[in-house]
Amino acid sequence: MENDHVRVLETLIPPGERTAVHTHRWRSVQYCCCFSDFIRRDQAGNIMVDSRTITAPTIGTALWSEPYPPHSVENTGNADIRFLVVEIKDGF
Repeated sequence: MENDHVRVLETLIPPGERTAVHTHRWRSVQYCCCFSDFIRRDQAGNIMVDSRTITAPTIGTALWSEPYPPHSVENTGNADIRFLVVEIKDGF
């Protein structure tokens, strides 16, 4: 769903899969439905985040996020990664 105010996304990354390089232009609320270890890389392939080195979100919690620069995400764990994301467009 998308309109002039928000964009709502469902992110699903199965184990072993990797997203294409993409950006998130707007601030967002991210709701964690399923979590697994991941590596986030910048557009040059450099590691930005390795989830094994941070505190993982708890399933059922919401997180605030600023916009992301170009990146890809690889699910390195054994379970799906699934988030519902509500991006709040600038000017709203």
